[in-house]
Amino acid sequence: MIKEVEDGYLSDLKPEEIPDDQVSDVETTNETLEHNTGESITTALAQLEQKAEDDNLEFMTKFVKLYSEDVKLAKQFYYQTKVNFDVLTDEGLAKKKKMLKKYLEGT
Repeated sequence: MIKEVEDGYLSDLKPEEIPDDQVSDVETTNETLEHNTGESITTALAQLEQKAEDDNLEFMTKFVKLYSEDVKLAKQFYYQTKVNFDVLTDEGLAKKKKMLKKYLEGT
């Protein structure tokens, strides 16, 4: 029964399929961070949040500019940036459909 549920409803991505270079095996404690960088965890988190905000503003600025010029190119930019595939190719369209299906399934 569990196998049927897994096959029918759970993601196709298996942990063992994730490339090693995309997984961190290093554990960092607050003390290690402070020792190695001289920064507190609060400062480091604030810097990360600021970088995320800056990156998002840059992305949105480019996206809105592209959207006002060419909607198709804006969509291509969005999917290429956010999920790393080109929706203007047959392979990209197949991935987009699969992603939508998984979203609708709730997996």
